[in-house]
Amino acid sequence: MADIRLSFSIAMVAAVVLGELFSLIWYNLLFRRDYGERNLIMAILADVGLAFILNHIMGQHWSVRNIEDAVWLSIWLGCLYICLESPHHLWHQRDLTRFLIHALHKFGICFVMVFSLDYFKNY
Repeated sequence: MADIRLSFSIAMVAAVVLGELFSLIWYNLLFRRDYGERNLIMAILADVGLAFILNHIMGQHWSVRNIEDAVWLSIWLGCLYICLESPHHLWHQRDLTRFLIHALHKFGICFVMVFSLDYFKNY
């Protein structure tokens, strides 16, 4: 059976903070949405979960040695999101733009978190 160890580090705190900062900038400044459209507590909890998952992927399955590795990991995770969620979100042609914006956000948040986990791993 697989053994998963959860560890807490400064890199994970930085990943959660920078990931949430990226999301706030993405949705509130770029698309002018209100805070009420996003539950901040659930967003932070989701960021914590994503940081643990990304940390496990980077530690066990995908080593990140440079920025290109972080980009490729984020691209593959973004493609995974597209494949899993597109049947549920694409009903009309105009939905494609909104869905691609969300998929680009998923790529961006994964990249920010992977890069910060790699950059702050020695602190």
